[in-house]
Formats: sequence, C-alpha cells, structure tokens
Amino acid sequence: MTTIVYRDGVMAADSRAYKDRYTSLGVKMKIRRLRNGTLVGCSTSNNGMPEAVTAWYDEGMPNGPKGLQDLFSMTEKPGFELIAVDRDGIATYIDGTCLPTSAKAPYHAIGSGDGYALGAMAAGKTAPQAVLIACQFDCLSAPPIYVATHDQDPKEYGPLH
Repeated sequence: MTTIVYRDGVMAADSRAYKDRYTSLGVKMKIRRLRNGTLVGCSTSNNGMPEAVTAWYDEGMPNGPKGLQDLFSMTEKPGFELIAVDRDGIATYIDGTCLPTSAKAPYHAIGSGDGYALGAMAAGKTAPQAVLIACQFDCLSAPPIYVATHDQDPKEYGPLH
C-alpha cells in the first residue's frame, strides 16, 4: 500500500498507486502540506480515500468518526492510516476508527513498509532514504519518492541512492 515517514521536519512517501490491492495504476501523491504547515500522509488501498480523508482532517474532523463514515456512506470502518505532523513535531495518527492519538517521537512511519522505514531511521537514515530502503523490501511501495517540509509543498526527491 505505501510507506510514509516523518523525520526532522521532512515527510517522505513512495508513490505507487493501485486500483485494488495488487494492480498498479502508476504514480500517486500520498503526502500534502496543509495551509498551516501541518504535513499529512495517508495510506490506503482505496482510491480517492486519501484526498477525502485529508480534506476531512483539514476541516477539523467534522462529526468525528461518524463524519468520515457518512462521507463514504459506510457502515464498517474505512481502511486507512493517516499521519499528520505539526510544526512542533507532534504526530497525530488516525486509522479507520477515526479516533486520533498523538505522539512525539524522533521519527514516525505508517503503511505497509513502516517497519523497514523505522529500522532505517533507527540506523540514522533520513526520511527519504528510509522510504527508498523500504521500497527495496516492501512490494507495495515504489519510487519515485516525494518529500515535503512544513514550509514546502511535496516535490520529487532527486538522488535515488
């Protein structure tokens, strides 16, 4: 599905897109910078959900968990992971339950490649380097890698090494 990480003011993500769990569509932007500088990334195998979930979060999560279920007209919890990191480095995690929890840590990761990325960052790698390493081992993540900062919208990460 994806690898999205945050470290030292940088959010990075792979860009592999799927139409279902196993059919690749090409490249997709998975991270965004909100108006207030908060960085948001969303991991899901459902097309269109990252944009809708990010908009719901940016609007202040109207009606809480029910608001998101109403948005998708769902009776079961939607399948996604969202991470939002503010300028102070506080990360808010929200999954299909839509119940947020916040944490402060040196680095964060979500998605199918999160374990690989966390290990890479524990070994001292930067956010984009950690995503590249995760892409080597997680078949659901692939370059190109995109990066964003609290002051800069996402752009493609240059050096692929």
